[in-house]
Amino acid sequence: MTHKDDDLDVFFDASRKTARIPSQALMARVLADAQATQAGHAPVPQRKQASSYWQDFLRAIGGWPAMAGLATATVAGVWLGVSPPGVLPEATQTYFGTSGVVIDADIGLGLDLTEGAS
Repeated sequence: MTHKDDDLDVFFDASRKTARIPSQALMARVLADAQATQAGHAPVPQRKQASSYWQDFLRAIGGWPAMAGLATATVAGVWLGVSPPGVLPEATQTYFGTSGVVIDADIGLGLDLTEGAS
């Protein structure tokens, strides 16, 4: 069942011509009722907590989901660093053009660390 818009336009035009404005007494009763309702509810005080450096950092990076992503990437990086897959040393040798990687580090404690082929 469909109606033409013209059928409804008659009613809308009639309502526009006779728009009723609420009386002052009605508005006063509505506002008094609203104030009485608001007075029955005390506002909840908002506690201002001092945020720590870690809370600020966590909020800055995007919260716990971002922290979980960083933790996962860290664990994966450590895992690949400790136990690299067999193809990784070959790819490194091809990229750097060497038969091995030499790591020579002096960490300032009187220890000389040298690793790899020379």
